Amino acid sequence: ESSEAGVRRPFYRQYRRASEALDEDNAERAEELLEQMSTRAMTTYERARYRILHARLADAHGDDEARLRHLRRAVASDGRWIDENTYPPVLYVILVLELEAGNYSAALRTWEKLNELDTSGMDLSQAEAAIAFVREAIAGPDILAMEAQLEAEEGCEDCTADWIYRPLRNSFAFSEIDGDVENLEIRCQRQRVVDDVSEDKTWQIPDSWGECRILVFGEPGTTFKLLEIPG
Repeated sequence: ESSEAGVRRPFYRQYRRASEALDEDNAERAEELLEQMSTRAMTTYERARYRILHARLADAHGDDEARLRHLRRAVASDGRWIDENTYPPVLYVILVLELEAGNYSAALRTWEKLNELDTSGMDLSQAEAAIAFVREAIAGPDILAMEAQLEAEEGCEDCTADWIYRPLRNSFAFSEIDGDVENLEIRCQRQRVVDDVSEDKTWQIPDSWGECRILVFGEPGTTFKLLEIPG
């Protein structure tokens, strides 16, 4: 993608028409305009705004998963490609969607980013209460279940799909695997482990490995639950 700064006039005209269609609840027209926009080369700034339009369209269709995916891409590189006044409100929407999806790990990271910004004009009291509840749940005695689906990169055919997660606890397992999971990788600051995935096994990450991520690979569309087990 081009990293040319700014938004060019032809893009802005299309952007405005698509935005007006969404304002008028004309999702079909907005979808047509977005399809036309996708055929043109975009700067990185334009691509971010294009993603925000796609998120609005997903919202019109009631597709929170797609809405979250597009908003995350819009704020890539810590919001470098969108207006600084737009970044905090978009992060807030991302936070709400992550909380509703039960992705507490992602929500905590988004909350940390939000608190590094100027949010003086925003009411974060409900989000703060939700984050306090999340932290209590993480420290509590119950298993935390995270629903997941393996997805491939857009436009990539015959690709292995993956799912990446930063665990909140050191012990985890899998359940309700529907599809084909090839393997997993536990990638930590001081250790890396590759293993097969089985519902009959529990993994324990030593504290000495440092901060970790769990990567799961397999067929696109495969779904499962990752269970984080209390210590």
